[in-house]
Amino acid sequence: MLRVATLAQPDRTAVSCGTERLTFRQFRQRSTTMAGHLRRLGAAPDDPVGIFMEPSVDLMVSVRGVPHAGAPYLPLSPEYPDERLRYMIEDSRTRLIVTDEPPAGRFGVACPLARLSVSAGVGAESWTRSQS
Repeated sequence: MLRVATLAQPDRTAVSCGTERLTFRQFRQRSTTMAGHLRRLGAAPDDPVGIFMEPSVDLMVSVRGVPHAGAPYLPLSPEYPDERLRYMIEDSRTRLIVTDEPPAGRFGVACPLARLSVSAGVGAESWTRSQS
């Protein structure tokens, strides 16, 4: 469906949040790029990838990019209490978390993080693998 929309109207707004917006072309490119990075970091069909972000354009890219990588996603709201986050991560056996800012030890478990930084400007993506 996204591919069809991208071909039909590539320069129309696909997602927006506040003053940030992405066209269908940008949205598809970012989610595809993200999927490739996640696969290189070990995303797999049986391994949930956590998404720890406030509502944003980055969140929408993540929600599309994680399944595009072939993995299920686990929504981890920054509003959740730390205990709930830890339980969800441990119970689901999540081994990779996409975030746009360091969680400052909120997860309580060693889990690789993929840091997505689109907010620095459209086209600015930075990926790292680190421990929380």
